Amino acid sequence: MTIWTLGPAGTFSDEAAREIFPDADIRYTNNFDQLFQILEKSEDGIGVVPIENSLHGSVHEVMDSLCHSPVSIWRMHDLRIRHALGALKAGTSGALSATRRRSRSAVSIS
Repeated sequence: MTIWTLGPAGTFSDEAAREIFPDADIRYTNNFDQLFQILEKSEDGIGVVPIENSLHGSVHEVMDSLCHSPVSIWRMHDLRIRHALGALKAGTSGALSATRRRSRSAVSIS
């Protein structure tokens, strides 16, 4: 079974796809438009897409695509995302340089 989701590997969409379909062949697209185009052309295509996230609410690109596409929702899956930030005292083995003070976070699917 082939499952399509937004790439790259390691995203929360990928994690959700692997939880739902652990034995499937996961394929990745670069954007939601490409994913929906593939699903529309496929007779047995299955996609895993986020419909909302905890930071911004609804994922509008996906909601718009669902409204204008013959693709429909047949299953929902909740993926719990927990973020943690760890730190070490400057000068400690493995600690980041004191001049590096920037952190990044990813949008979570909830």
